[in-house]
Amino acid sequence: MGTDLRADPLRLELPLPTTAMAIMPHRDPERALELAFTLDIPFWPQLPNISYSEDTYVQTVAGFPGAVVDHEGLRILLDEEAFYAGLEEYLELDHVDERFAVTPAQSLTYAGFLERASPHYPALRGQFMGPISLALMVKDADNKPVIYRDDVREMLIHHVARRVNRHLSDLRALNPRSFVWVDEPG
Repeated sequence: MGTDLRADPLRLELPLPTTAMAIMPHRDPERALELAFTLDIPFWPQLPNISYSEDTYVQTVAGFPGAVVDHEGLRILLDEEAFYAGLEEYLELDHVDERFAVTPAQSLTYAGFLERASPHYPALRGQFMGPISLALMVKDADNKPVIYRDDVREMLIHHVARRVNRHLSDLRALNPRSFVWVDEPG
């Protein structure tokens, strides 16, 4: 009685459908969306060559209290005072609150992706950066990754979960077989 290796909780037909990584070199959001929808499972394109706002790390950390994106230095910093000042309000937010939604300021392609999405595809693919990689990227005032800060690390892990859950909720409203890839390159 072995495990059925062909078991498929997403109910996808074999052979497996195609999808792709989301980070694309394109500078034309419309062209990137066109390509994303040529695959079996369309994916949300991210276009970091247009703006640092399109970087997966930046999109994932959006809305985290005290996160400061340095667009010129291409880095993410933690303003400790702002972190603690915003923490209580942040903790009271529901996991599907609007503050966890992807906004047009965070992505040039997300609205277009949602407009094209439908339940006719086998699934829709979203993505965010994983909590370990994100906590290694965000630096405190001493230029130390916040993964080494017990007070911040746990909150950042919860933040990624909230962003992923909201993203998944948005996608599943359009296609119930949607999934969110959590990227952990470390």
